[in-house]
Amino acid sequence: MSKPKLSVIMPAYNHEKYVGEAIKSVLNQSFEDFEFIIINDGSTDSTAEIINEYKDKRIKYYYQDNSDAPSTLNRGLFLAKGKYISILNSDDIYHVDRLLILFETAESMNYDFIFTDLDFINHDSEIISNTTKNPIPWVDSLRRDYLEFFSLEKTFFYGNLAVTSSNFFLKSNNIKQVGCFNLNRYTHDYDFVLRNLVKYKSSFAYMNDKKLLLYRIHERNTLSESSEKLNIEVCSVLINMLPEFMKDTHTRNLLETNKDLYLQLEDTEFDDKNGSWQLKKNKIITFVQILKIINQLILDEHDKVIVSSSYRRLRLISKLFYINNILIRKIYFITKWIYDNLPTGIRSSYIFKWLHTKYVEFLTS
Repeated sequence: MSKPKLSVIMPAYNHEKYVGEAIKSVLNQSFEDFEFIIINDGSTDSTAEIINEYKDKRIKYYYQDNSDAPSTLNRGLFLAKGKYISILNSDDIYHVDRLLILFETAESMNYDFIFTDLDFINHDSEIISNTTKNPIPWVDSLRRDYLEFFSLEKTFFYGNLAVTSSNFFLKSNNIKQVGCFNLNRYTHDYDFVLRNLVKYKSSFAYMNDKKLLLYRIHERNTLSESSEKLNIEVCSVLINMLPEFMKDTHTRNLLETNKDLYLQLEDTEFDDKNGSWQLKKNKIITFVQILKIINQLILDEHDKVIVSSSYRRLRLISKLFYINNILIRKIYFITKWIYDNLPTGIRSSYIFKWLHTKYVEFLTS
């Protein structure tokens, strides 16, 4: 039997409400030459029963005891036999022509990695029109950054423009070059896309004129979990990857040396009792201060742009660490929730506008 041109990998865990729609969006693709690897990561709801309702010969179904998202994705990468790999998480939806467009583009342009623009949907699969709902403002700001600078490197150091692993389309040979997903809970996709970007650069493409993915926002998204743990993982990824993007050897060596200030604690468990969590935060704050000094010494314009982008992101996160008084946190998040959920007319009233503006000024000053 000939190998499929494409392998679609779907990790599935407790998405009984969404997995059927995700599967249909793959099986109904206008491009048909693919294998469909579905890995049930120990779901305890009716996810398995729903998957088994689909009898398409392209489906290869696997069950495993609960592991985690990156481990499940890595198993899928190992099983994949296609020339290309496309990922879809079991709560997201493909545009009907996504695989056809990406396959033909990759073949004609010899791209190694492609991602597209996307739309956000709610739990009822309706496109979200409320542009203040997280993470939409964050993604919109990244889109604006890209359109301003047309630099994927600079934009990705501001944030993960691809948003999700569901947006990844790549050559299977990439895995031999950049490796599999790391085991970070929140940032395995961010780390993976940065490693592909630094490796492939000119054959790494963003189709910003095509919205070929529907990304679902719901209560079980990891984005809705601990923001502090997420931010610490983001810092680890940025600090670890920054030297890889440097053209100047001296700058690269300088960053490699100083990143050890933080990464020596990378495997420490998050435990407030032994102070390791606070120590991680202090290391990040120290690295940010050093990064500011390093940035002033850089002569190469490319390196200066990337370091400046990384500094902006890390400095923003380190500022969040200063807001560690519980009462202040509660006041801020209550105020922000009120601001985000008020009608536009009331939202523009002086007091709420002033409170929101002052907090933004604090983060960006």
